[in-house]
Amino acid sequence: MTSGDAPFAEFRHNQALEAMLTFAGWQGGFSEADRRAMADGCNVIRTALVQPVGTSCSERVEGAVSDAEYSRAVMCVLASAMCLWLSGKLEEVACDG
Repeated sequence: MTSGDAPFAEFRHNQALEAMLTFAGWQGGFSEADRRAMADGCNVIRTALVQPVGTSCSERVEGAVSDAEYSRAVMCVLASAMCLWLSGKLEEVACDG
């Protein structure tokens, strides 16, 4: 067990939490749809990070990212990254340096 598995082990007694934490139902690996979702989510996050109005003013500024859109993008990126990691494809990603 790696150090990252310690918090996971605490929840293994609860089947619902275990399924959620392992994404047990996601057997398809890392798909093209996952890649697109990650890229789209990153684009929304990038926009939110540079917009001068913040997410709370999005209803007054056309094209600004709202708090809900930002939260959804973060979840999409995290879910896609989890798929990448669980599929074993993360180890195949080329790294600089």
